[in-house]
Amino acid sequence: MWRVLTLLPNFETEPPLQTGYAMTVHLDFQRLLFVSLRNHQGEHRWFWLDKDSFPDRWHGFRCAVYSRSEAFSS
Repeated sequence: MWRVLTLLPNFETEPPLQTGYAMTVHLDFQRLLFVSLRNHQGEHRWFWLDKDSFPDRWHGFRCAVYSRSEAFSS
């Protein structure tokens, strides 16, 4: 389960702080990932993630993305 944190509290399109998401990797170019986050209602958000955004943590992040995760309970 992934959590999306709101960085701008008044930004209307951001989810509440405690919303859980399941992440799926759609494209993996080693230094660039195209992922989607799906909430328990089936809504998707799409993101490009780039190693240059956080190079010191990229390896750990990629390991976490591919680790086994909890499934949403229906």
